[in-house]
Amino acid sequence: MALESDGVTADVIVVGAGLAGLSAARELEAAGLSCQILEAQETPGGRVRSSVGENGHPMEDGAQFLNRDMSALVELVHEAGLELVAGGAEGETAGLGSRGFIEADTWLNELSDAWPGLVSSAGLRSGRPDLTVTELIRKVTADPQGLALMQSSLCELLCQAPDELSAQAVLEIFARYDSAREDGEYQVSGSLDTLVAWLAAGLPRAPRYDTAVTAVTSGAEEEKGGFDVITPKGVYHAAAGVILAVPPLAAREIELPPPLAEDLRPALESFVPGAMVKTTLVYRRAFWRQPSAWGRPAPLSEIVCLEPMGTTLMDTTKPGEESARLTLFTGGHRAHDLALADRTERRAYAIEMLAGIFGGDEARHPLDFTDAVWVQHPWCGGGYNAHVRFGGLPNAAARLRQVEGGLQFACSEIAERFPGYMEGALNAGKSAAACLIRTL
Repeated sequence: MALESDGVTADVIVVGAGLAGLSAARELEAAGLSCQILEAQETPGGRVRSSVGENGHPMEDGAQFLNRDMSALVELVHEAGLELVAGGAEGETAGLGSRGFIEADTWLNELSDAWPGLVSSAGLRSGRPDLTVTELIRKVTADPQGLALMQSSLCELLCQAPDELSAQAVLEIFARYDSAREDGEYQVSGSLDTLVAWLAAGLPRAPRYDTAVTAVTSGAEEEKGGFDVITPKGVYHAAAGVILAVPPLAAREIELPPPLAEDLRPALESFVPGAMVKTTLVYRRAFWRQPSAWGRPAPLSEIVCLEPMGTTLMDTTKPGEESARLTLFTGGHRAHDLALADRTERRAYAIEMLAGIFGGDEARHPLDFTDAVWVQHPWCGGGYNAHVRFGGLPNAAARLRQVEGGLQFACSEIAERFPGYMEGALNAGKSAAACLIRTL
């Protein structure tokens, strides 16, 4: 039986059909280089994944939000025939502790305002030793309630306990968030899978799915140059270069040619996977927008829970929807706990949490439900992203971004602009393609 890879040679092999890989392939083809994408999963998109709930409502299981300054993504949205819509309902952000609701916007704004000064005083170029993210937050406030709120908010955003992550690496992420706008300013009018399909359909060669890459070797020993990309289905030959458009956790499982493997091992091993469980519940009406019914002075759009740390509840209803929806983001250690439960148990957990917050009976009767577990994912490495552990190389992302030669890295984690976002993935793919084109 012939292997699937028989006879397949391209100028460039791209490993991974997420936004970074699709974006890289698009740039390479536009420059006149033939390109073949190899994807370990059965569908493209990576951490962009749309689905339908138990009762047919469209859902976004992964990435969901953007803002107007994410220009490559905004352009792609319009290319694919979609529109930008509001990210969610207007309202306040509140913290929720064991004794009830607390002020949150003031504390979170204080944290946001502190980032530029922290980048200068504690970042990579400060010349000072690295800290944990928790130690970094203590530079902003010593108030126990404010500290707990900031820790929980960052635990959800980073999907890891703040006391386990490198402050300097996280400061680099915020330094490269190239916008004064909120990251959740907009959603997309339709399914984000539409964007993925649009990119994939525009390629001359369809990606090859269910094709995991185990090794990349230099073809020079066989006097043919380029690279051989090894998969269980056979060997694919890249005449000019390879782009590893996969998260660092997946990249470090791929055997690389020496001496590059030795050079990059410390950077790749610095990353730890994020852990996120994203749960969306659809209701007949937005009962949470009647604050007088449950003791609030104003409507809420977001609730940051102090316990369990890393839990945020957000109104994600799109304008014009007949129903309303709440999304529960659970990151860090609590996400690991939920990943061990079955879906029925996770559903009961989410409903009981909402019923406990809002009271009454409506929270117990959603019209629809879905959840997505991004914990120890074999190809995506968890969600939303991987981050650098405390004790790892704080400049690990830059190290991967600056690799020279015919083998390039591209993933949202290492993007020059908007790392950790869909825009960052598109940016990373374009940058890796541009580096390869310059090399050639």
